[in-house]
Amino acid sequence: MTLTWADLQLLAERASQQGFAESAFFRLSQPSARFQEIFAKYLSQKLHAGMNYLENPARMHPESVLPGAQTGMALLFPYRTQAGEIALRSAKQYRIARYALGRDYHKFLKKKMKQIAEGYNARGITDSAPFPERYYARLAGLGFIGRNGMLIHKEHGSYFFLAFILFPSELPNDVDNQIRELAHPDFMECGICTACLKSCPSSAILPGGLIDSEKCISYQTIEKKVPPVFQGKKHNYIFGCDICQQVCPYNKGIPLPKVAEEMQPTAISLQLLEGNTDLREDSLHGTALQRRKPEGIQSNAMQIDNLLNNKK
Repeated sequence: MTLTWADLQLLAERASQQGFAESAFFRLSQPSARFQEIFAKYLSQKLHAGMNYLENPARMHPESVLPGAQTGMALLFPYRTQAGEIALRSAKQYRIARYALGRDYHKFLKKKMKQIAEGYNARGITDSAPFPERYYARLAGLGFIGRNGMLIHKEHGSYFFLAFILFPSELPNDVDNQIRELAHPDFMECGICTACLKSCPSSAILPGGLIDSEKCISYQTIEKKVPPVFQGKKHNYIFGCDICQQVCPYNKGIPLPKVAEEMQPTAISLQLLEGNTDLREDSLHGTALQRRKPEGIQSNAMQIDNLLNNKK
């Protein structure tokens, strides 16, 4: 089966209606030998710290996500909101990453993708599937990989979620099939800017564009299984981190998206920004914060308090 131009137009229109800022189609194939070499080096140097799920070899085989997958649709969903920006500016004690202010993106993005792909044999995925999202988004032409390892779009910056719909169908023959090789480092658009390297409190961003996850504040406050040990410059993030994105010139002056109801700050995220970490398990349900659990967030807050007190 081959997708037609009418199919592509319909799917793109549906994506726009669901609040996605950009979408692009690409032919699915195994990641390039160059990318696989880079990723293997990243793993061999243990830069992924305790994220052992990244070692799953299925990550390099898109057909393991959807048998017979031939076409991908890359989707970009901005997550900043005016209410979120106001809440962060007025935060009294702690900070959490912007993406975690609202609802759990895994759930609502999958619902949106289901609406987009209605009537088609397809599977919608987010970052919970073994799939190198940034590589394929780069391949689809939705941005470039910055020095901080983030996918950066020239108009939308980097404050967005990536999602993909895979189809066991071919693209029309006359669709541009130019392979956008993921060179590394892929920093042409960064120029001489090194703001992210200089601003990272824990020096987690390496000169070659790789991230030392063990030092990364996001890893420390979300993925690390034992209480974090913060080192370096002071910060007050208790869940995730936006510092390398905040200083990026491509995120300056980006207009806030018109539709992002799911990302409006939840009561629990506002509570944390005010410094109240007296949490119940059920209060985190339906949010990205649930991944860390109340005791984990409380442990993060304790470590932040220690860090700030020691830096005074």
